[in-house]
Amino acid sequence: MHQWPRLLVLLGLNAATAGLAALGPWPMKLLVDYALGHAHGKPLSPIIQTAVNGLSPASIVAWAAAATVSLFVVSNLVSSAITWTWAVAGQRMVYDVAEDLFRKLQRASFRFHSQRTVGDSLNLLTGDTWSVYTLAESLLIGPVRGLLTVVTIGLVAWKLDSRLTLLSLTILPALGATARFFGPRLLRRARANRKAQSSLFSFLQHTLSALPVVQAFAAEDRNTAHFRELSLIEIERIRRNGLLRSGFNTVSGAIPAIGTAVILVAGGNRVLAGQLSIGSLLVFLAYLSTMQGSLRGFLD
Repeated sequence: MHQWPRLLVLLGLNAATAGLAALGPWPMKLLVDYALGHAHGKPLSPIIQTAVNGLSPASIVAWAAAATVSLFVVSNLVSSAITWTWAVAGQRMVYDVAEDLFRKLQRASFRFHSQRTVGDSLNLLTGDTWSVYTLAESLLIGPVRGLLTVVTIGLVAWKLDSRLTLLSLTILPALGATARFFGPRLLRRARANRKAQSSLFSFLQHTLSALPVVQAFAAEDRNTAHFRELSLIEIERIRRNGLLRSGFNTVSGAIPAIGTAVILVAGGNRVLAGQLSIGSLLVFLAYLSTMQGSLRGFLD
């Protein structure tokens, strides 16, 4: 609860990021449609006419280049502010939880500690407490940023071309099916990873803390063989996790690629029919890439 002020600052910075993402491709549209296009006799829209009144095509080109650099600089400053703010807030959340847990572990009964190893308690303090950081980033920080970006860009894209916007949203059911298929499997693997790492950590802690007994009973070879067995299990687990993650990345990456190809065909035909400008198509493709990246972030 102590970190709510910083979380609210993060919300405002994420909203700024969404707005900058919506503005990002517009210098390109200005260049293509109102500098190069105007130079070949393409009429300007009233809004753009007011903005560039009295500017030559060469001046519009320079202005578009300056705007691109300015947006890049501002976006990076906002991104750095988000990274710094979340690093401070997130780590303070972790250490607040760790402090509270450490206090409770000290007050726990001897029976409680006799039923678990020191390695489990150490892993709980140094590893599990970071789950609050991961949980907040996965359920609060990341989704909020993605949602703001998708909504902001979606509204602008709707104004740009409602038909193409609706067509681009057809990938949502496919992405949802991908999440439903891979999500439970990835979750089960994550839980298995946590259990395997805890077992290995506990075995190492137990062995190294009892070295006089190990040497007295000549248990070095037996412990080494057990460590090798645990290592082989860990290697096999990593291999299976890699295959599952690779399949997820392939499927979740192929769906946006197919969606982009469909938009290229539909948007290209609208440009050829004179219903959409080349600059607007380029802006829409940039928006589509940004929205797909944000939507895919919900699956990771």
